[in-house]
Amino acid sequence: MSTKCIAFSNNDVILVAWTFAHKLEDCVGCDVRRIPAESADIHSNEPQGESLPAMAGFPGDPNAGKGGRTTAQAPVQKLFWKDLSVTDLASPGPYIYQVIPLKGAFDNKGVPTLVPYPDVSTLFSNPVTLTACEVHPVPDCSPCPGRHSCCRTRSWNRSSSATGACT
Repeated sequence: MSTKCIAFSNNDVILVAWTFAHKLEDCVGCDVRRIPAESADIHSNEPQGESLPAMAGFPGDPNAGKGGRTTAQAPVQKLFWKDLSVTDLASPGPYIYQVIPLKGAFDNKGVPTLVPYPDVSTLFSNPVTLTACEVHPVPDCSPCPGRHSCCRTRSWNRSSSATGACT
């Protein structure tokens, strides 16, 4: 098995998946970060962009399940992640995702101190952009009454133009 990272998108979500060539002993999860493609330095292992939102945690972690955390604080404990907050951004992309494996030493309450996994390069995805509405290829989805599954996340504003527009 080889080390890989790939991203897929539709008009609503970006899915990032990765694998490592071998098991990373004592790896407690990964920090997944979104970077505007034009500013990504794929030759650097330094953290770039912003960590994605996360709520999961570890047993004993008093902040597990609470909002306002990121994958840097509550690392992804599987080999894929959905960027559900990408639709809240001003730009549909392109974005590159950085995956940083983390190692942790747990205290007596079961909460880890997280550090980047030593001697393992961070992973970078391919550039990915949210796609336009499949039913209505215009980026703002107009004229779309919001009945299509690809447009349900947008609110329909008929007064914005003669034909209406997704906003």
